[in-house]
Amino acid sequence: FLTTINTNNGVERQNKAFKYDYLAGIKQRTLSGMLSVLIDEFLPDKYLKYVELNTKLQASFRRYNSAIPSYLRERPHHIIKHSMDRLSLAESIPSSNVTVIDMENGEFLVKSQSRPEEKKMYKVMFGTKQPSCECFDWERQQLPCKHFFAVFQHFPSWLFDRLPKEY
Repeated sequence: FLTTINTNNGVERQNKAFKYDYLAGIKQRTLSGMLSVLIDEFLPDKYLKYVELNTKLQASFRRYNSAIPSYLRERPHHIIKHSMDRLSLAESIPSSNVTVIDMENGEFLVKSQSRPEEKKMYKVMFGTKQPSCECFDWERQQLPCKHFFAVFQHFPSWLFDRLPKEY
């Protein structure tokens, strides 16, 4: 089961929470005692927190800014912010800078806006399981970059909802 942690050291963070927040006062330091705390306290608490955070993302629980596209609603705040920033950057990319490689499979080339003198092109692929782009932003974040948003903007048949479900 998944729990949201905003750190690169998620497993270490969970271990620290379990060790210091849940096992600190336990007198019976046996494997059986540790498993009882894990199963009866730690995991149920983490599950409740997970459900609570997901409930807060629902549109019925909160009011979204009308500037946020419907496809970004009910997503974690950092994904909304990241996407809105990239959407804004993509607005300056003209349609002439987005070329179709394979329309059926969702493969495009997007001309670099930051290095036009190099005639740099970034390959954007929707894929069947994992989308990708050749840019640094995608490599670092693994979230849709401005090149994806340029495709969304200029090709109505390839919008955000065409990203693979597994992604």
